[in-house]
Amino acid sequence: MSDEQHVTVLFDGSCPLCRREITYYEGLKSTVPIEWLDISDTSISVPLTDVSRADALKKFHVITQNGCILEGAEAFLFVWSNFTGLSYLRVLRGVRPLVYLLEILYNIFLFFRPVLQVLAKRIIK
Repeated sequence: MSDEQHVTVLFDGSCPLCRREITYYEGLKSTVPIEWLDISDTSISVPLTDVSRADALKKFHVITQNGCILEGAEAFLFVWSNFTGLSYLRVLRGVRPLVYLLEILYNIFLFFRPVLQVLAKRIIK
């Protein structure tokens, strides 16, 4: 990607659930350029940040246009708010109780993610 301002999304492409979700997002129109980095591919370099490949594989991370690193629910809300038609979600990012609730729900998902991945591999082909 060029030097223009863009958002970088770090995701685990080896996860069938994550891959399917990112494929859906890639089809949406975004208000900013988004670079989708499948960091399960070891030939792809993780951007120079404080996020290790191992951490990025465990949890959804976004690097914003100004270099801020967001993770978990906050990262999802940020990405969603950059899709045309979902920009109203920017307001929700400022509702801290909602962000905390979404983070709790995301962490519950992460707890069950290994089992869900096994099930998804059987269902999604």
